[in-house]
Amino acid sequence: MTEKQLQNKPLKKGKTLFLFDIDGTLCEPKLEVKENMVQQLKNLHEMKDIELACVTCNNMSNAKRELKDSFHFFSDYFTENGVVTYDKDLNIVQQGSMKELLGEEKYKTLTDFLYKYIETIDVPFKIGKNYLDERSAVINVSPVGNPVTLEQREIMRKWESEKHVVEKMRKACEDKFGESYGLRFTKGGIKSFDIFPSGWDKTYCLKFIKDKGYDNIIFFGDNTYPGGADYDLAIHDDITKGINVKGPEDTIRKINEELKELEKLQ
Repeated sequence: MTEKQLQNKPLKKGKTLFLFDIDGTLCEPKLEVKENMVQQLKNLHEMKDIELACVTCNNMSNAKRELKDSFHFFSDYFTENGVVTYDKDLNIVQQGSMKELLGEEKYKTLTDFLYKYIETIDVPFKIGKNYLDERSAVINVSPVGNPVTLEQREIMRKWESEKHVVEKMRKACEDKFGESYGLRFTKGGIKSFDIFPSGWDKTYCLKFIKDKGYDNIIFFGDNTYPGGADYDLAIHDDITKGINVKGPEDTIRKINEELKELEKLQ
């Protein structure tokens, strides 16, 4: 399969949506946004013809905790890839259930397999709980459990770069259930991967965006490589630009680059 390039269309004068992944993009994974990011998002929120939205595999409670003081700057919240969507007043616009879609029997077969696999996996440590974060539309799988400290995250980063245990588990699950159950398995971070039904990737949020009259949709994400959670959205034809970032500081830098391009159009 040929790798598609991230979208990079010329910006137009008019209404622009800045669309953000959260973990690894607006904040470090599982941590809260820093004050300089809050200020950057506040500045964007106050600009004419610019709106903000976020799209994440996380559920709403995690999104609120991580976005913290910047939470109210967003006009839409596309949680669980947009399959569970809220408007700016936190009214639920859309809610899908992976368990209902698969059915109880298939869902149990899947989760039983995951737990049994985790019992045998070779990792440097195990927290002993929260291996599966079963959200409405997404299952996040962490073979070491949750929550982890920054030190443990770094240990796992080095371990995974050498052993590829999380990637091997992701691939094994994909081979067993991907086609037969109609599921996607995408890398969700250093120590985890996400499972969701085919078609429920982050492009799902475009259902609620494309008719809002935006002249530009600029998407920022840290996992924009093939197989990453942000890839499908970053290459989608409805996106003006798909921008890869290497962390929150890089996100701020690239936001400012896009603002300079928009200023040239005024």
